[in-house]
Amino acid sequence: MKLIKTTVAFAILFTSLFLYSQIWLYQQFMEQLIVHEMKSAKNDVNYYLNLLDLLEFQAFDEIETTLNRYLSERTFNTGSVNMVLKGQHQLENYFVFDSAANLAYASVDLEDSMRDALTSLVTTNWPDELTKVTIENLGMCLNESNGKLYLNVLLINPETQKGYFYQFNLTNKILTSIPSDLYQNLYISLFNKKVAMDNILILRQKTFMTDTLAAYLPNATERQLETLESGDFIVQKEATGQTVYAVLEINRENWILPASVLISNTYRNNEIVRFFMQYVIGLTLMFVVLFIAFSTISYKVIKNEIFDRIEALHDNVTESVKQNYLLPVGIKAVGRLGDIANDFEHIRKEMLERVRFIDEMSYFDTVTGVGNIYLLEEKLKTSYQNPSERNGHFLIVFEIRNIQAQFEAYGAGKMNLVYANIIALLQSVFGREAVYRKSDYAFAVLYSDEDRTAVSGQIETVRNELKTLKLEVPIEPRFIVAKYPEDGETPKILLQNIDLAQQMLQDQEIVFYSQRIKDEYLDRIALENELKQALVNHEIKVVFQPVVCPNTNIIKGVETLIRWQPGSGRKVFPDTFIPVAEQLGIIHELDQFVFEKAISMLQLWSDIYPYDFFVSINSSPKWFTNPEFLNFIRTMLARYPVDPSKVCIEIIETCLIEDIDGANDLLKQMKAMGLTIALDDFGKGYSSLNYLRKLNIDKLKIDKDFLSEMVIEVGKHNLIDSIISMAHHMSLEVVVEGVEEHEQVIYLKNLNVELIQGYYYSKPVDKQVISDILLNSGVMRVTESSGRLE
Repeated sequence: MKLIKTTVAFAILFTSLFLYSQIWLYQQFMEQLIVHEMKSAKNDVNYYLNLLDLLEFQAFDEIETTLNRYLSERTFNTGSVNMVLKGQHQLENYFVFDSAANLAYASVDLEDSMRDALTSLVTTNWPDELTKVTIENLGMCLNESNGKLYLNVLLINPETQKGYFYQFNLTNKILTSIPSDLYQNLYISLFNKKVAMDNILILRQKTFMTDTLAAYLPNATERQLETLESGDFIVQKEATGQTVYAVLEINRENWILPASVLISNTYRNNEIVRFFMQYVIGLTLMFVVLFIAFSTISYKVIKNEIFDRIEALHDNVTESVKQNYLLPVGIKAVGRLGDIANDFEHIRKEMLERVRFIDEMSYFDTVTGVGNIYLLEEKLKTSYQNPSERNGHFLIVFEIRNIQAQFEAYGAGKMNLVYANIIALLQSVFGREAVYRKSDYAFAVLYSDEDRTAVSGQIETVRNELKTLKLEVPIEPRFIVAKYPEDGETPKILLQNIDLAQQMLQDQEIVFYSQRIKDEYLDRIALENELKQALVNHEIKVVFQPVVCPNTNIIKGVETLIRWQPGSGRKVFPDTFIPVAEQLGIIHELDQFVFEKAISMLQLWSDIYPYDFFVSINSSPKWFTNPEFLNFIRTMLARYPVDPSKVCIEIIETCLIEDIDGANDLLKQMKAMGLTIALDDFGKGYSSLNYLRKLNIDKLKIDKDFLSEMVIEVGKHNLIDSIISMAHHMSLEVVVEGVEEHEQVIYLKNLNVELIQGYYYSKPVDKQVISDILLNSGVMRVTESSGRLE
């Protein structure tokens, strides 16, 4: 056994050293090859640039001679020069500069960098005095898009006070001045070249750079870019080889733009890689042969002592795992194999203990010790599957309604004692095994009885027992009851319906689930979805109800009311959809819509009705306390130039009771803007006279409920009489809502009520009806028989 281990270790060490040496030799060879090829590439570029210098001077001399001869023989004319020179040298680009050396015309579109460089170059060479036609050699430039080299010439014409800048294609000159084979080796090699060296394929590329180095090598690191700028080369490895990059600066004073050449050699070392792979495969085959020989010799010795026992241990361990570690290993062995078997047996026993503990923890609440929601679900599944337990069972959920107050009073630690007391109480009423903890502050009871009255009796017992608990903050319970399987075809549906009842009827202390609750929930969801699209679909509109002076029957203003007509055709009242809008968080959008519609109509009505006329606009509590409330009003008043005193904002008492001081500050800011404030539905809520004295309001709108309680008899004093008298004493204008009868109007006139609103004069109508009334001098006409608007 020791000899085998030594042999294997020696074979691994030898193989590793051999592979390392081959890799090292390969790296040395590639490094020398890279240095050699990079020098060759730089020499190619330098040789090519030197040749360009010679061709530049030759081409320039020819062009200058031609131009001088032409200009001495005839009058300078740009078009003629173009035609003459085009026959000898390819004139491609043409630019004209004015007397101030500004570019006035370009025959081709220029990039910003080339335009700036060209202007700077011409400005630098512009003569101080335009006394004669001059020819200036301004050097070369490269067009990267097509690879052409241009020779540049500037001519100055004193007669036209203009400069003419020409670009001649030097590439054509190269093609006609040097042999084609030399052209192939020099000009084309400037951009790419393939070289075969020792069966190694090298792809050489050269690129003229006019931008930053990072633009051409986006994947290079900052350190690699610094290395290239310092004149050294870098190596970037790829999946199929490696690429070497170097930068060669082109220091030519007569080039328009300074340029550099990015040289890259890409190596596809197929032959070396193939040879290397063949060597590795051969070495691997040799190792496999040795391993097979060694295995054949050692098999019989090792099989009986090791393999057979390992196989038996593996089979027993696998079987034990399949049976959740219930089956012992049952293998007796000595040495290390025996230790493994004993260790697994020890682990197996510990795993069994942990599985039992985890199962118990996953089905029981760690705080109270009763079953949790998972155990409740398992119990419900068993009841649904057992025919004898399917009928006559109730699921009762006990919920703490004032959980926040409980936490504030006791803290998280002492709340566990509260939970323990609740569990003990429920177990004393329903039985120890019937109680479960559904969530943090909700508990569940499975109660076996077909009589709903019995369930109500047990719930009443729990409520009475709760009162006997000596707690600093009494528990406010809530019970949700569902019968199964009637109220849920499966345990999952049953629990979902319980949660649905919790959500829909939060204000009720005892709730028995019924299909009606689910139907209302589905209707509510449908209503929410329709309401979200109501504004987009133009289903929201506003109507106006006249507010009338009872002494003159003259309309004094209108209250703006919102209406919704869904696309489904059903009629939805504001009392139904406004609370839904508040829960959805879109109530402010409805308020803004109503406000803008009302104030835009006020602007129109002010133009057609010369007398005092106001519009009242309701504000929901959530919109009233929104930080953008006042800013929105300012924006609307700026957009629609109306008298702010003709805009009355109606608020209800719920806007004030939570923070009366903060609300009063808002009212003062609104008053400072010139708005009128009315307290709406007075008497419907808390109706505290104490805070009414503190509010900075102008009007008091008395709720219609006071009219229904009013007794119209001579000498009979009603509560509304005192309210009106108090409002007048506080210098408040009184508006009474919901007036429908002629007798009510007479009674209110005797109390000196300033304004009346209700069906006696008009129901809410559209803007056209209000416009017609105002055009008719604002007189509200009522019939003598019924007292209704004609």
